[in-house]
Amino acid sequence: MTDQVAAGGSIDNADASRTNAATLRRYFECFGKGDYLGMQSCLHPDVEFSDIGFDLRGRQVAAMWHMIIANGIQVSSRDLTADGQTGHAHWECDYQFRKDKDAAPRPVDNAVDSTFRFDNGLIREQHDHCDFWTWFEQAIGPVGKGAHLFDFLEGKLEQLLKRELPLDVEEKVRAKVKKTATHKIDAFIEAHPEYRS
Repeated sequence: MTDQVAAGGSIDNADASRTNAATLRRYFECFGKGDYLGMQSCLHPDVEFSDIGFDLRGRQVAAMWHMIIANGIQVSSRDLTADGQTGHAHWECDYQFRKDKDAAPRPVDNAVDSTFRFDNGLIREQHDHCDFWTWFEQAIGPVGKGAHLFDFLEGKLEQLLKRELPLDVEEKVRAKVKKTATHKIDAFIEAHPEYRS
């Protein structure tokens, strides 16, 4: 795991860069160890988080990391960078995905690029980016592959016709993923009242 502090700037900016780099390093060290409390200590109380499944705020973000670690995940990280306000990290994870409690688990190996914004040395925003269809095919299996193929064919047909079609396959699939993720985090928070606002 590496970190880089931006050179130059004022002493205050250099101090902020060092503090933010240390926060980011601690965050991912805790993630790798399965220490959700340590991760939570790196979060600003008004933290915002987004990825392909979640759009969360405040205690919801803390609950999400608790839920993810409780479900089992292996994490490695690299290319951690931070300056006086922002940061970036690349991380990879392996875990078992269940669409719902009755579904058979499916192995997922995902690569994520995260961007961060800091406030007083704590993570104020985190936005995670990954290849949606790669993740979806692993998580859902043959149905996911079929949806991806349908989306690909929709794109080719739009190119051929030189106009947009009203199908919006990817948009509909993404909306369903977010709905499922929202149900999961809501159920987790219901079972863990310490995360209720």
